[in-house]
Amino acid sequence: MRRLFGLSRSFSYVTTSVLIASLIVAHALLTREQYFSAMLYLSTSKISVVSLANVAFALAFTLAKVVKTVFLGALRESEVERLHERTREAVMETCLAMTIFREEFNLRFVSLFASLLFLKAFHGLCKDRAEHMETAPRVRAIDRFRITSFMVCLLLVDVAFVKFAIERVVAKGPSVVLLFGFEHVILASKMCVGFAKYFVTIVDRAMDGNWQGKGAFVFYLELCADLVHLCVYVAFFFHHLRLLRVADTFVEGRVRDV
Repeated sequence: MRRLFGLSRSFSYVTTSVLIASLIVAHALLTREQYFSAMLYLSTSKISVVSLANVAFALAFTLAKVVKTVFLGALRESEVERLHERTREAVMETCLAMTIFREEFNLRFVSLFASLLFLKAFHGLCKDRAEHMETAPRVRAIDRFRITSFMVCLLLVDVAFVKFAIERVVAKGPSVVLLFGFEHVILASKMCVGFAKYFVTIVDRAMDGNWQGKGAFVFYLELCADLVHLCVYVAFFFHHLRLLRVADTFVEGRVRDV
């Protein structure tokens, strides 16, 4: 009953959001003769911007629900609690890091920020579900297939984001995309570690728990992952320092010219 009530509330929220945005778009098109003026109104009016952003969030929320249902099914209470904790931490970390590129706060940044939050949430849920399957006495083959497919999909998305960030930085120089590129490198490395630990568990179960080197293998695997994360953070830190030096030099040059 509680689950049905939650689904009905989600459906009502999405439907209402789409209806309000449709009315605002229709009003803009009917009250303005030219297409350009209608688009200008939709992009400058606070009410239209808020309504369209709300629709985008509602559609993203619906997509997240579909992805969760397909790959994870119903969430356990512990997974929901960890999801809330990770979401708060991800918002704080990203907000602190984005101060480096605070001049580039625009629609593209909001889109990348929302995408990163959703992906971090799914990475955390995937990790929790894989750890639960490691200790579960019996796991269905369909559940193994779903979690493996989910890992592959998340890893491909991370690689695609990293590729996009590299091409963007090479073409147009450092920007806020660089921050998200580093974030997705971290997520991709964590997913690779999760892959390896999951298959280590499968091999250990196939050997009836008699794999003597399992503990050492997992230890060195996590150590290598931590070293990769350290290198990524150090690279981002020194790159930020270089940007600050360039900015200071530019400001000093402007002051001298004046």
